[in-house]
Formats: sequence, structure tokens, C-alpha cells
Amino acid sequence: MTAMLDRATEDALFGKYAEFFRVAERERRWNLWNDVPWEAANSTASETLTEAVLEAYTHELYLPDYVSVTLHALRSSRGRAWFVTRWAYEEGKHLLALTEWLLRTGKRTDQELEEFSEGLLARTEWMPTISDPVPLMVQTLAREREEIKRYRALRAAAEAEGDSALTLVCDRFLIDEEAHYAFVRDALRVIQEREPELVAEAVQGIVAATPEGEKLAPLLREELGVS
Repeated sequence: MTAMLDRATEDALFGKYAEFFRVAERERRWNLWNDVPWEAANSTASETLTEAVLEAYTHELYLPDYVSVTLHALRSSRGRAWFVTRWAYEEGKHLLALTEWLLRTGKRTDQELEEFSEGLLARTEWMPTISDPVPLMVQTLAREREEIKRYRALRAAAEAEGDSALTLVCDRFLIDEEAHYAFVRDALRVIQEREPELVAEAVQGIVAATPEGEKLAPLLREELGVS
């Protein structure tokens, strides 16, 4: 199924992307090495905090799957497709930041992370519940909300252990993730204004096909007005 919709809708979506990019360049860009006080990373961090970082690291490792599947599905819609390219850059930075914390604190070596990453991607692959363009966006919205929850919890844990480096990194992550979430939500609303049945069917399909569908329904009802 092609992602391209009518010209007015595609122009509106591209306008959303252009504004997203302008704000990202003006307000959200940060330097992984210059803007984080890595010397403050807590080398005595608890195993609980380390495992929380590793959980986030594991989710970020599936970035090649997320990008390849989503970009292919949305390639004919320039606003949404080009959003994926910027999203991938920022998510890749998040993975590098988590890597930096694990190395700086001595919780993992570069070789251990390499072996873990290669082993994980050799054994498992992320695939969407439904790969059609609009359901894929609905699923992305739900995944972004989970990312926000994960990084809020990680930030609280980092702050509790006095790790100002990881706390700041999580602050940066959360600013990015909230922006990603807002774009996907607003893009779905643009489509919904013109083709409400398309979004309604996508939501219903994801809720029905996803194990956590009942938990997703209230979020989707709140953001998109459908269940």
C-alpha cells in the first residue's frame, strides 16, 4: 500500500516536517561529547541502574529495523519519510550516549557491548504488527509513548543515585522523544482531518492485533478521538 495521500494532505504533512526540523536545529541540537559532564558519570552505580540503562540500550539497538521498515513503508510521502531520517539521527545519538555511559562507568567494555549487539541482532528482529503506512504510524505513536515512560523512569533512577551525567542525558532524550511523539500524533491528526476512516481503521487494527491493545486504547482515544 502506498503512503502517498492527496496533494493537500501531503503538503500539510511536509509543512509539519519542515517546522519539526527547524525547531530541532534551533532548539534541540546537542553535542554528545561537549554538552554532557561525563566525568560525573557514577562508576559506583547500582546494578539496578545499570540494568535499566541496558534495557534502554537494547531497545535502541533495533534502530536499523525501525528505520528500514518505516522508511520503506512511508517512502512515497516526503514529509513523513524525511521525518524518519531526522528521527533516526536523533535515536542513533541516544544509543551512542547510552554506550558512552556504559563505557565511562566501566559497567561494560566495548568488546562486551559489541558481542551483545551482534548477538541480539543475529537472533532477533523487530517487525511491526501491521506494516501498512497508517497503522505503522499508530504503532510508532504507541512506541514513542513507551520510550518517554522508559526514559522518565531512567532519569528518576539516575537522579536518585546522584549521576548528573545520566540525568542530563535523559533530559536531552526526553526533549527529543516528546518532539518525536508530537510529530507522529500531529501527522496522524492531519490525515484524520481528511480521511477519518483511514485512521479509525488503523487504530482498531493495532488495538485488535497488539497484545497490549487494551492498554493502548485509552491513549489512542485521548490523542486521536477513536478507540
